[in-house]
Amino acid sequence: MDLLNSVLKEVLQDDNLDQLSEKTKIDRDSISDAVKDGMPAILEGLNQNTNKKTGAEALLSALSQHSGSLLDDVKKGDLSGLDLGDGAKIISHIFGSGKEDVADEISKDANLTKGQSSNLLSALAPIVMSALSKEKEENDLDADGLSSLTTTLIGSFLGNGDGSSKLGSIFSLISKLLT
Repeated sequence: MDLLNSVLKEVLQDDNLDQLSEKTKIDRDSISDAVKDGMPAILEGLNQNTNKKTGAEALLSALSQHSGSLLDDVKKGDLSGLDLGDGAKIISHIFGSGKEDVADEISKDANLTKGQSSNLLSALAPIVMSALSKEKEENDLDADGLSSLTTTLIGSFLGNGDGSSKLGSIFSLISKLLT
């Protein structure tokens, strides 16, 4: 299961980074490292939430509002349909009142402002949801299957040594906020 690595690799393509940089107002040279922190942070938040039955059921319901089609756009290098407003709502659902703390932790590692980190999380959240929606549909996953999927994806990502050295502190913060 290297879904996260696969999606991350697509997002890190030049065309996508250029568009993310423009949408989030993050310098093109800084955005790559921020994406490497932001995407796993979102998935870890979802993982923590799906460790509870109600969280897994809420994610299952939320995925019905997202299709995997955004992934096709990402693969084409077209993020014009990316909705930061929708992404901000997703981030609020995932992290609740801790969303600012998560954005702050990511901003420290990537040398961004908290606002830039918040914008980036809002841009990445629909992409993560699209990827999970596609996996859910292709594998006919229920709430328990989603919980297993998020746990496996995080384990696979960390096992590959991907991400920044700061991910440990980001994940620790998320764990404290969501447990």
